[in-house]
Amino acid sequence: MQPYGLQTDAIRSAALLDVPESESLGFKNLDDYRVLASGRDMGGRKLLSCESAAYANGAYNTTWDKVLQTMGSVFAGGVNQAVLHGFAYAMAPGAQWPGFAAFSPYNGNGIGYAEAWGPRQPTWGHVPDVAGWFARTQLVLRTGKPQVDIAFYRQKGWTSTGIGAPWATNDGIPAGWTHGFLSEAVLELPSAVVRHGRLAPDGPAYKAMILGGDQFHGSEHTLSVRAARRLLDFARAGLPTIVIGTWTADVHAEGIALPGENDRLRALVAALVAQPSVRVVADATGIPAALAELGVTRDVEHDPSTVMSVHRIDGDTDYYYLCNARHAENRKITAVTQDVWLTAQDRDAQPVVYHAWTGDTERLGVFTRSGSKIRVSVSLNPGQSVIIALAADRGPHAVSSDAPEVRYLDGKLLVRSPAAGTYSTTLSTGRVVRTSVAAPPAPLALSTWSLEVEDWQPGATPTSTVKPIRQFSLTALAAWSSIPGLEDVSGVGRYRTTVDLGRWGRDLGAYLDLGEVFDTYRVRVNGTALPPSDVLDTVVDVGRWLRSGRNSIEVEVATTLNNRLRVSRPEVFAIAARQAYGLVGPVRLTPYRQVEVR
Repeated sequence: MQPYGLQTDAIRSAALLDVPESESLGFKNLDDYRVLASGRDMGGRKLLSCESAAYANGAYNTTWDKVLQTMGSVFAGGVNQAVLHGFAYAMAPGAQWPGFAAFSPYNGNGIGYAEAWGPRQPTWGHVPDVAGWFARTQLVLRTGKPQVDIAFYRQKGWTSTGIGAPWATNDGIPAGWTHGFLSEAVLELPSAVVRHGRLAPDGPAYKAMILGGDQFHGSEHTLSVRAARRLLDFARAGLPTIVIGTWTADVHAEGIALPGENDRLRALVAALVAQPSVRVVADATGIPAALAELGVTRDVEHDPSTVMSVHRIDGDTDYYYLCNARHAENRKITAVTQDVWLTAQDRDAQPVVYHAWTGDTERLGVFTRSGSKIRVSVSLNPGQSVIIALAADRGPHAVSSDAPEVRYLDGKLLVRSPAAGTYSTTLSTGRVVRTSVAAPPAPLALSTWSLEVEDWQPGATPTSTVKPIRQFSLTALAAWSSIPGLEDVSGVGRYRTTVDLGRWGRDLGAYLDLGEVFDTYRVRVNGTALPPSDVLDTVVDVGRWLRSGRNSIEVEVATTLNNRLRVSRPEVFAIAARQAYGLVGPVRLTPYRQVEVR
């Protein structure tokens, strides 16, 4: 159930429902999701669903690139179940090709809402790859218990408002802090106890509570007597609490106070601010200093950036979901490469990457430990995510290296480089190892391709599609819209080329950088289908599939139906811009050599 809409206490509702649901179309930013996630966690529920990937005027032109950028960020807001909006029935009276779609055309002639998912879409053949990413990511986001740094008290538990938390939204999250929202009703739940300085220790385990004015009512200092009593109970039990502003003189009940109610409120607030676990700050800018004074630290630390996190624990293992996330859909973000400090329960823990696209795991070769914190480096494109588990392990690792890459593969620590050089690697034992790497073959530009295109066109019935094959020989890559005969074609394209690598040693590999690719893609090398690749990252490690001599490389790309519908149903879709389909490139094969660190 979608339990929101003014004036609903959505936090309370999310705590009571089996599966509360949000929506990516209606929610303004990630704090709207955090409201529901907080209720879910306090109620001991497992799922926060999301009606996902509906976009105005997005029918038949929505890419999985866009969906993944949206949902990667939404997961950072606490969602752990995505329900794709718009899988359509095949037929209905008056339906036209490619079949009935409930939301398109919209109101008779508008393009309508994305998306009529299903086999009518050329990308549907690649959806198992995308579904695998969703399944593995959601599995981790449902594992164990959530861990959230701080909770903001809200006099009204509304959501779908776009109103976030003072300080945290703009300053705290960019530095790694995580937060949630609590209303009066959830403070009465069985989970709302304080133990060892944590609120709801068997759930989100908040480290601190922050009380500010009512953001939905002029930031007035309003509370109920019941809420004030609960906040005082928590502070007395040792929960670090920060009060924004001077409340003792002007705190009042919302609306018309009952006789003596405001006096009782002032007495309770006076007792609250007198507790040793409480700090009063003039405004939200004082929150970080107060947290530091109270000894409250965040589980994730990094320089200010758009990296956001979700932390869950299961036994002695910590799971971190890190995403280069958009706080709001219309916010522009760029690629991020930076160090991130993660807190581990086990001081012997080592970081392992869970590759959500393939299901593979890989222990990190380079990381630094400082007490309970582990520093790792992440590189994330907009909307891209990585899952890192911190689990007990005592294998060798490096703490620093000037090599381009240090990988832990097949039980060995390896230096990987696309150029010759001698690289210094400092091991966790303190020993410094110098590793010499001979020059690998020079990078190769792959510009000559054969292209076979399935041209998806209307068939004899509204639900049938004919797919004639078109053949092209390309001496340079370009978008289909720039290739004569492909301007208005939608479908599936298969690009093939051959490269002669000469003698190819076992210590060699290569990255295939595809450059610009429109939407989903799959890669085959020498006839072998490679594991699914991240749609948001078009650089693929093809090293283990290459061999001496001639090697065949195939890249399969799939499109939306937008360009074909622009001409087959112009009365609805002609207003849409033509999309730049295909493998646009430039494509480059960059060999590397890897040598064991000894």
